[in-house]
Amino acid sequence: MIRSAPAGSLAISDLTLVEFAGALARLTRMGVLVGDRHAVHHALQEHASHGLARLELRPSTYALAAELLLAEPALGLRSADALHLALAAEHGETLCTLDRTLLAAAETLGVDATDAGVL
Repeated sequence: MIRSAPAGSLAISDLTLVEFAGALARLTRMGVLVGDRHAVHHALQEHASHGLARLELRPSTYALAAELLLAEPALGLRSADALHLALAAEHGETLCTLDRTLLAAAETLGVDATDAGVL
């Protein structure tokens, strides 16, 4: 599904790039990533700038994320995940994630989400 998607039909946000940097930092701290984390992050930024649409975080995105967080507190939704859900909902996109908790929250909150058949 994702690999065969036409150029420009997939979207990413700057939030995704920040979260990816956070994951690289965590892997470095854990000793799992010993290579050049800056080069890996730069490669993702390059890839994202060619063929991926960009979704912008707007004031309305933050407001919707807050609503999603407050809608079902028992979901344990994190702030960044609520922002991802809000972005997808605002732009009429399907969120792709391998996070089972986020998938369940999306379903409960009525936001389109998929694991792209991986999980």
